[in-house]
Amino acid sequence: MKKALKILFQTSTPILLNVGIISGAVFFSAKQTNLGSNLLKKSETALLKELNYLALGDSLSSGFDWESNLDGRGKMTNGSISGISFPAFFANFAQTIQPNSVKSFKNLALNNSSILDWIYLLDPKNNIISDKNLSNLRAQTYNSSNFAETIRSVFENFTGDFSNLRQEIRNANLITISIGFKDFLNEFNSNFLTIFFQAIHPEIYTIQ
Repeated sequence: MKKALKILFQTSTPILLNVGIISGAVFFSAKQTNLGSNLLKKSETALLKELNYLALGDSLSSGFDWESNLDGRGKMTNGSISGISFPAFFANFAQTIQPNSVKSFKNLALNNSSILDWIYLLDPKNNIISDKNLSNLRAQTYNSSNFAETIRSVFENFTGDFSNLRQEIRNANLITISIGFKDFLNEFNSNFLTIFFQAIHPEIYTIQ
């Protein structure tokens, strides 16, 4: 059976849209959609038959609850999927509507990670990461979460070439990644504060 790899990128805004894309891509076979005849011939089997699901990204994927300091990313144990994150919900939903369809599920999302952080993790030889951001990532391997061991097993102490991460990507045939939330907030806060102070003290702040 040909391995089908689906990578879905998510930002802070179009979450519902992309969930719909996931559903359409995974739950419907080619014959149930309006696709060309050539594509139908190449895709006769529903993708849901066997999923090796990997979730990457930021706090949106990790299911982190800032109020209770709870990491709810979830994991798969003996076919049962735990967690309160949207990847855990999706994996559990897939397992419910078609039992044993999810062969593996791993959520490697990192709380408060940025686009540049993930670019570094995917290609550390050609990119850099700030000391502050690196400290944030390392702290997640030492917390009391039940899922901290999952992060340690792949990223270790966030040093080296992250070959374990690349292997996890190769093993998956469905990948979701949510990125951009931290970057959006940083940009929004910066611009908002500038405009706010310009309105209060126009004699000090001039709009460029």
